[in-house]
Amino acid sequence: GDTRHCVNGKEFGDLTTAPPCVPKWPGGNNGGATYQGVTADKIEIVYYREKDNPVVAQIEKQIGVYSDPNDQEAYSKAAEKFINSRYDFYGRKVHIDMYRSASCDTAPPKGDCFRNDVRALNDQFHPFGVIYENNSNVPEFHDEATRLGIVSLGGWHFSDQVFNIPHRPFHYDVYMGGDSQAEITGEYWCKRLANKPAKFAGDEPGSTLRTKVRKVAIITQDTPVNKPSGQHLADVIHKCDPNFDMRDFIQYSPDISTATQQANTQVAQLKADNVTSVLFFGDPIAPLYFTKACSSQQWYPEHVLVGSGLIDYDVLGRLYDSEQWKHAFGPSDIPTPLPLDKSDAAIVWHAAGNPGPIYSAANLPWSYFNTMANGLELAGPHLDPGTLERGALTAPPLNDYRQTHDQYHALTVFRPGKYTAITDQREVYWDANATSLVDGQKGAYVPLNNGARYAPGTWPSGEPTLPPGV
Repeated sequence: GDTRHCVNGKEFGDLTTAPPCVPKWPGGNNGGATYQGVTADKIEIVYYREKDNPVVAQIEKQIGVYSDPNDQEAYSKAAEKFINSRYDFYGRKVHIDMYRSASCDTAPPKGDCFRNDVRALNDQFHPFGVIYENNSNVPEFHDEATRLGIVSLGGWHFSDQVFNIPHRPFHYDVYMGGDSQAEITGEYWCKRLANKPAKFAGDEPGSTLRTKVRKVAIITQDTPVNKPSGQHLADVIHKCDPNFDMRDFIQYSPDISTATQQANTQVAQLKADNVTSVLFFGDPIAPLYFTKACSSQQWYPEHVLVGSGLIDYDVLGRLYDSEQWKHAFGPSDIPTPLPLDKSDAAIVWHAAGNPGPIYSAANLPWSYFNTMANGLELAGPHLDPGTLERGALTAPPLNDYRQTHDQYHALTVFRPGKYTAITDQREVYWDANATSLVDGQKGAYVPLNNGARYAPGTWPSGEPTLPPGV
């Protein structure tokens, strides 16, 4: 077929994350209505937005990461226009509708509410797919979508074995799956930190943590889709680190109304148990309360990143207690950021004909729209969840750092048994005085090793080299 439109083996040249080149569709019978939400000329996708939780929304607004639903909807229309102008859907065009929940928020989530929302959006739009890109802890949303036969993207760091695989071929996510996260972060701990003194802990007066051999605690959300991944990480570390005590595998409730009380109790327990280092395998709001509790109880452990939940995002890192977070370092899933106006999300916004800057959180939805669009193209003319799965699981990897040395995009690949895309990590430390490439403000994660990214099995041995004071 005709591939003259392709650029360097990709479907188009605007974005590094463009799908692989496919021959131009010559026309003819594409199968018509091959599945719910699919006709001969349209593919229906719903972009879901939960109701604001007032406390969480206020925190997000203070640090500039709040996503206004009007901005989200405007960006979804820009993405729709860009996608339809670049991707080949075999005679079809994508149509994206936004569904704003009137009743369901996530702190804490109420499963039945989200199930009802999925039923309602299905009744209204009859979509092929739905995107819910919040750092949500709502397995019921994706479970209900699967039950109704809707392809869904979302659910960061859900356990692969417990959730993602049993819901094939309907459920995927852009971010690293919980079990994959546990394996690669466990490898980092075992190769880089285990059985050595906690020399990056605080050296405040009276602290002796730096002289002690590391004793790690793992903190994760007490939910059916997150706790198994935390347990997986605990099992990996337990095999290489005799100092790890399973009593220090701690779970917390996502109920933000009890966050302060929970954090105070956890810190007292871990401090009494002589823990030197903390792996926080949870959401990005909970460390706000946890680090405040650490300082109030004058406990200054190493804060070792797991790479998950956007805790490793510059803007969110500024939320956490500064005396604590100066001891933060470790693996990060997020690539070295480009300035917002140079990002893929901005390219899409302007290519769709929109003047002015994009809203600050647009990189997140674009990663989901792009992943969905790639899957739709790779599915071929006869679109249904099975052909989408086949296309996704057989597509070549995007941005293998070992070949491209592109630190600005993560290695993304789906494979049988792996329904989450991001696959590799970099190593970073927190610097409150560093200028962020994300927004030009002070406070950023600084990459080590020239921004190199490490796939599973490739973390080097030996402790990281961090500047004094970390």
